[in-house]
Amino acid sequence: MKKIILILIMLSLVLIPSVSFAAKGTEKGASEQAYKHASDQAVFNRVGDWFATLGKNKEEKEKIIAERKAKREAERIRKQSEKQVEGIKQNSENQSQEVSRIRNREREQIETQEMQQAQEMQMMQKTKSSKMMQSSGEGMQKSMSGMGRMGK
Repeated sequence: MKKIILILIMLSLVLIPSVSFAAKGTEKGASEQAYKHASDQAVFNRVGDWFATLGKNKEEKEKIIAERKAKREAERIRKQSEKQVEGIKQNSENQSQEVSRIRNREREQIETQEMQQAQEMQMMQKTKSSKMMQSSGEGMQKSMSGMGRMGK
């Protein structure tokens, strides 16, 4: 009985939080969607406007509401421009990182080519020196064999 209760508690702890996610994967969540569709006619804006115009005549109310709408619009535009500037900064940063990666790759390729060329040069020098050693060894053998004949 204790095991069953323990299993039920564990399952509830695992399953209940998974239901509370507002969006799956890379989809926008509820708050982002609500902010996207928000307008000047939202409840929190109307309540603030109502308190600001409470006890004012019609002309003053219209003037205050127009000023508040203009301030909200200016703030919205400022935020949009900040987002655009941030996006531009991010893009330029990504491009500069990509350029540095490309330069590093090119530098590495040049270094590997230089190393390969140096290794090839060493191999060529080794083969030349071994050929010279062989030819000098053959020459010495011939001269030795020639000297041996001379002595006879």
